[in-house]
Amino acid sequence: MSHDAGTVSEALLAHEQLFSSLVARFPFLQKRPGNVDDNAAVDVPSVRLLEFAFALRDELGFDMLADLAGCDWGELARPRFGIVCHFHKITAREYLRVAVNAPDDLAPVLPSLTSLYPSANWFEREAFDLFGIRFDGHPDLRRILLWEEYPGHPLRKDFPLAGPSVELPQP
Repeated sequence: MSHDAGTVSEALLAHEQLFSSLVARFPFLQKRPGNVDDNAAVDVPSVRLLEFAFALRDELGFDMLADLAGCDWGELARPRFGIVCHFHKITAREYLRVAVNAPDDLAPVLPSLTSLYPSANWFEREAFDLFGIRFDGHPDLRRILLWEEYPGHPLRKDFPLAGPSVELPQP
């Protein structure tokens, strides 16, 4: 995708202004690297996620959680597991990417966003099903794509490429 210099400069300025205003209010935020075609992005400590998401929704007007995706940053990465959320302010056409890492690599747990953004429900279930990330406070955390007895989480980097040998459940 090509952009003229003015459009790119304006977008970068808007991202910098959003980031600066957020950091002034939330000093715990870290800027997340991106590219010129990308949008503003921040890293949020897991213990501050609900506080930040509440402010995004109720004070800053980010009225939509468009996506929440589980991530396995790699077997040697520390922290290894996390999520990336995409928040939108519909009326202003603003977009913010928020990354949150789970502090425990062996049993990753993050706070659930379902009480603030109902759309988080199935996104969190998918992250649980495919990555094994649990969401504290989720009202119905169970697998969404695979059956309950399925061994493992297939989008983890250490999951066998061919998958485990298992019997399919009977209908």
